[in-house]
Amino acid sequence: MGKIFIREEEWGSEEEFIIFDDFQKVSKWYIGPLDYEDYVDKTREFLSDFICAQDSFPVFLTFEPYSEQSVKLEKLLNDNAISYTSRLEGIGSRTFPVFSIKLKGVQSLQLVLEETFWIAAANQFFAISFTDNGTYK
Repeated sequence: MGKIFIREEEWGSEEEFIIFDDFQKVSKWYIGPLDYEDYVDKTREFLSDFICAQDSFPVFLTFEPYSEQSVKLEKLLNDNAISYTSRLEGIGSRTFPVFSIKLKGVQSLQLVLEETFWIAAANQFFAISFTDNGTYK
């Protein structure tokens, strides 16, 4: 694993629309590779290594892909027997897909991160949790 940069950040900017039931128990950390070269790939590799080292499967992933990606993602998940749900969120005619995936092991984690981490890198919603207690509205 390469060198990484870690910094605690404050919540509450006008651009953040995340609401927590118990805000006092939430921390926000920026963690990424120290070097900017191949930043997305190195971040994905670090995330995979970190999650695998925790050895606390299943892992739960919720994310917003672009609408045109839904069919491709569903095929990938179905072909690899990865448990997921998808639904449309939004208001009126402005809807977008939201996927919730249960990753049961290292192989499914690595496959899904390889195929979807670019979504996080494009600043779309992309949340990973060791517990299945998050909701998306």
